[in-house]
Amino acid sequence: MNNFWLIWKKEMAGYLLSMTGHVIITLNAFLLGGCFTLLMEVLNLEPTDVPITEIFYDSFFFWILLFLGAPIITMKAFATEAARGTLDSLLATPVPESTIVLAKWAACLSFFLLTWLPWIGCMAVVYIIPVSPPPFHWVQWLSTAIGIVLIGSFFISMGCFFSALTQNQIMSSMATLGVSLLLFSLSFADRWSNPNQSFFHSMMAQLGMVRHMTDFVRGILDTRPIVFYSSATAVFLFATTQVLQAKRWKS
Repeated sequence: MNNFWLIWKKEMAGYLLSMTGHVIITLNAFLLGGCFTLLMEVLNLEPTDVPITEIFYDSFFFWILLFLGAPIITMKAFATEAARGTLDSLLATPVPESTIVLAKWAACLSFFLLTWLPWIGCMAVVYIIPVSPPPFHWVQWLSTAIGIVLIGSFFISMGCFFSALTQNQIMSSMATLGVSLLLFSLSFADRWSNPNQSFFHSMMAQLGMVRHMTDFVRGILDTRPIVFYSSATAVFLFATTQVLQAKRWKS
């Protein structure tokens, strides 16, 4: 456990004390500010029965934050150390591969969630606006946060996997972004598929990321997406562990 926290602290310091980390935080704050401005415009135009969490989710900024955050944050998790040769030194220590992977994944996820902190402030400002009914219920806010954590965990684990496969940060980030967009496109695959093919049509509908987030922002906690993202995260973390194990044996 001590090794886990040492690696976690090292990774977090690498983000918080670097120019890259500051740029990511600034960019996310800018995008969240744009999303908050959109929310204010919607509230000023006319009364709406749609929860503010759903309006936030429908904005272009929300998906940019989800899709670009993980590739940029994870591209240096293993690729940079492999390029510098420090990964071999880390693998030469008696620290288990699983501990290394979990610590780096936890650090990337912690920083990813840190960049979303302004969102809490934005939602708090909207919530205290004296309107009836309230713009959203706290259950909807909580379920939206759970959805962001689950999808973020999944994307971060995928990014760690691709980062462990290469020494090139750009290749790692592009692979993570490409697969993320491919999975996102499954949200619309059920519209293109033949409804008569009931199994395929149903499977595409269940895998749709947009459908999952729609439930989350409405305060619906379905166990199926929770199990899906948790399992997918575990699979990518296991695969990353196997990659490091292979590299340890080679070295």
